Amino acid sequence: MTHAQSEALALSDRIVVMNQGRVEQISAPYELYTRPQSLFVAQFIGRNTLIAGVVKSCSDGTATLDTPFGQLAGATVKPLAVGATSSLVLPAESIDVVAGGEGMVEARTHYSGCVIPVAITRLQQVGHLVQMAVSLPNGDQVQLEGHADKYGGRFASGENACIAWKPQGATVISHQG
Repeated sequence: MTHAQSEALALSDRIVVMNQGRVEQISAPYELYTRPQSLFVAQFIGRNTLIAGVVKSCSDGTATLDTPFGQLAGATVKPLAVGATSSLVLPAESIDVVAGGEGMVEARTHYSGCVIPVAITRLQQVGHLVQMAVSLPNGDQVQLEGHADKYGGRFASGENACIAWKPQGATVISHQG
């Protein structure tokens, strides 16, 4: 038994996440990290960005949410009702930073519409990694990290860009347990 997330994710076959004595999720580490089944697990494990919205449609394992940033999609792990308040959970590793402006049109097609314009507020290369902070249109900050081969020299602090993800890289979870 451990309380160290990194140790549990690296060494375990299955992990039990508990909240006030109640089991929230039992999963293999990768599934727990990429497919949280509750808001508690999504906020507890990893570095996830959560975007709240209302389920507009749900079919074939994908849900589309109406959010303050437009319609955005992610995979479902449990059935969701149209009209349910839910959150899109984006693991940091699923988010790509892409050029804004005309690049956004191409990104919308490539990422099935899952694109949000952002402002890069901090960018620093630390060895082989580029660490970024981006500001969403509502002012929320998102922390990202990527390999220098992917982001090195492509962006600058203060520049406008977009964050984007493929729907299967995100998970939509209901706010109702």
